[in-house]
Amino acid sequence: MSYTLWFFWLVGVFVMCVHLLNMLVGMMGNIQGIESEKRQMYNLKYKLNVVVDNWWINAINPNGLKYLISATTLVEEDEEEL
Repeated sequence: MSYTLWFFWLVGVFVMCVHLLNMLVGMMGNIQGIESEKRQMYNLKYKLNVVVDNWWINAINPNGLKYLISATTLVEEDEEEL
């Protein structure tokens, strides 16, 4: 009787360890996906800032330029969703 209980206990412990490790891998995969989306968003935001900062270079005649007005934010809000 004692050996059967030890056997079932060891099998239960092994199954629980495999289950918990599987859950950990799933959570880490989800976090990696979220961070990948954020990285893509920040890369796109940076590229758009470069375009907005330089869009006028080829579109205007520098000889006729009197004023150049640009509206930007001084402080950007952190976009934390976790």
